[in-house]
Amino acid sequence: MLDHNALIVVADGHSARFYRNKSRAAVELEVEGGLTASTPLRIASERPLLAEDTPRDNEEADFARELAHHLNDMVLKHQAEQVVIVADPATLGNLRPHYHVELKKRIVKEVGKRLNDATPEAIAAAIV
Repeated sequence: MLDHNALIVVADGHSARFYRNKSRAAVELEVEGGLTASTPLRIASERPLLAEDTPRDNEEADFARELAHHLNDMVLKHQAEQVVIVADPATLGNLRPHYHVELKKRIVKEVGKRLNDATPEAIAAAIV
């Protein structure tokens, strides 16, 4: 069971939406905010470029790293005690190396699906 006020992050390589579980007995998601790739990135690309990388690959990796840093900050500021991350497999792969140890402790579930355009009800069904 997901805790009341748990943070649910739904992301792809270009955007992320944040939800909070507003129910104590079920999963009822309420939109809390988000990030987009157009938000200025605070760090330059640290990932080595590979021959097969496209500019889009690099942008998605940069966005995932920025999202991970944002989530790390939220956890370290005690703004999230329980975290669920829903993202396409490539984004999950880009996020994981940047998780802080405290964020890792608070992630209760990862779902490898692209649900950015899904309704809160569909997202809730995917994480139960």
